[in-house]
Amino acid sequence: MKPFKMIGLCAVVLLATACGGAKGKGATTGGTAGGPKTVSGTEVSAEAKNRFDAGLQKMVAHDKKSDWSDAVCTEVAADFTAAAEVQRKNAEKDADKKFPEALYNAGLAYQRCSKDAEARAKFQAALADDPGFHRAKVQVALYDYKDKGDAALDATIKALQDAVLEAKFQNVDALVNLAMLEMKRGGQQGWEGCKDDYDCTKLNI
Repeated sequence: MKPFKMIGLCAVVLLATACGGAKGKGATTGGTAGGPKTVSGTEVSAEAKNRFDAGLQKMVAHDKKSDWSDAVCTEVAADFTAAAEVQRKNAEKDADKKFPEALYNAGLAYQRCSKDAEARAKFQAALADDPGFHRAKVQVALYDYKDKGDAALDATIKALQDAVLEAKFQNVDALVNLAMLEMKRGGQQGWEGCKDDYDCTKLNI
């Protein structure tokens, strides 16, 4: 039997510019006229945005060139981490200090070089800032499964199901990995619109 492998799509999170529209957990957020906003509707300072954009530009460039190295991963992660730190330092209200998108992207930068301990810490920090941030929830759940194996199978499936619902079925990473784990478990448990794990696998794919 071939070893089971998780699939990580790991979408990069972009800042949403204020252009109107409904906001929701795990989706880009609109708003009234003003600066860019996080997923929770927090307006990001200009300095934090500049650091975030610097990291994003580097990440896109290195993805195109496929020239990631430990030094580059650390550099790009540092840009995103700095963006979160700047926002936390400069925001006047406690509710505005959180910038989970920046922490999440820092985790993705570390993942590019398989620096899993550092990546996991960033994903956990992003989830601590926003427990409804479904992209970070998926990554933490997959790391838990990687560490604990089938002992964490049910818990991982539950975490991925929560992420799918929070994302309103728009998180492909969560759906694909959820389907794979449901297929592996092959149980009789039903879920949203499906009667058992195999039925749910087909639905989620």
